Amino acid sequence: MSENTSRDSFDFIPHDTLFVRDQRPMLAGASFGHGANLPLPTHLHSALRTHLLSQISSPLPEAQKSGFKRNGKEKGSFSSEAFNWMNLQGPFPVHTDSKKGEEVYFPTPLDIQVKEEDNERSQVTYHPMKLKKRVGKSDLNSFLTHYVCASVKPTKIRIEPWMSSEQFQCYLKGDPLKQEKISSLYQTEYRMGIEINHESNTVVEGKLYGAEHLRLNRDWKMRFSISKPQSKHENRPDEDPQVIASMAGQSLRLGGESRTISVEEASSSLKIPSVEVSSLIVKWILLTPAIFMGGWRPGWIDDNGNVKLKNKNHKDFDRRAYRRDRREGGELFQNNKDQGESINGRLIAARVEKPIVMGGWELVSNKADGKPGPKATQLAVPAGSVYYFQMESAEEVQKLVKALNHRCRSDFYGEKGLGLGVCGNYEGEGL
Repeated sequence: MSENTSRDSFDFIPHDTLFVRDQRPMLAGASFGHGANLPLPTHLHSALRTHLLSQISSPLPEAQKSGFKRNGKEKGSFSSEAFNWMNLQGPFPVHTDSKKGEEVYFPTPLDIQVKEEDNERSQVTYHPMKLKKRVGKSDLNSFLTHYVCASVKPTKIRIEPWMSSEQFQCYLKGDPLKQEKISSLYQTEYRMGIEINHESNTVVEGKLYGAEHLRLNRDWKMRFSISKPQSKHENRPDEDPQVIASMAGQSLRLGGESRTISVEEASSSLKIPSVEVSSLIVKWILLTPAIFMGGWRPGWIDDNGNVKLKNKNHKDFDRRAYRRDRREGGELFQNNKDQGESINGRLIAARVEKPIVMGGWELVSNKADGKPGPKATQLAVPAGSVYYFQMESAEEVQKLVKALNHRCRSDFYGEKGLGLGVCGNYEGEGL
């Protein structure tokens, strides 16, 4: 199916429009439905797993079973463990051109600036921001020893929100970049609707509402990949491992307003950019949003900025059991108990933007009345955010790259694709 034998790659194309609403309230006659958003990995993961559960003979064999413990207490409930091993990468836009073929696009890193060249006014180049030693007083965390500063004069030229895979590869290497002009990914359509009484299935008189929908433009689609089950998860009696491969050609719901998409087998595997990292300062760029324990700061960074992650090298290591014990123990990272190679490095700077508000609707409630209800609202660091790590040696650089590159390192919902990141070189002077 794909060149990467450990994952299956698919494309999806909406049948019409998509309605992926944010957390702002939507009430008939009172507020507007802000739904012209690309689906987050969590949206797609939920849609895929719901579809997979509907395809097996006993989709809800463990309904209302108590959920996993967090901080020593049971949190929520779940309906089935089937396909819980599924890890998602994407979705990312793919543009199809009759001459150039297919090109995958990734979020433009937030440390990119634009510069209009003096000798050729029509040429615009991209330049990454530079680190400057921290001086004076600041309300930043004390372990952040550097600022992320502009290296070129400000301009009103718009930075493209997406970067081609080829250009992203050059960015990770530290090579010079020219601005790419890409065609518009989607359009926003505004629609009117009327509230429906779901008990009587009749119109509620006088309750009109407005909503915006997203329509992908021609020659665009979204690509994602799904992990294959590890050998210890392949023989679950309540799931069929062939169901994922059979998704090609299927239709499923995604988002609100009963919007549907068509899933097709990808013409090539989803390839996440990757380069050989040689600089002692490592950049880690988020390709998908991440929810961290410390807001903008990952839970695997301690109060002194040190990396608490450890590389697990032995083949028999059961990562799933390790994570479960860690959750039930009430502590994310216990350096005195964790087995593995320590990583000697620290976070020295970060470039992030305003958070994304994430939430949703819980169909399997953990309330006493058992009724569905809203999920807790959480703030996510946006895709494109850049974290800078100072490493002690080239050997420690490779340890960090092994722990972060192409891994989902969000403290929450990493299995659903949040916190997917790539490592790159930092090309700077005077540090």
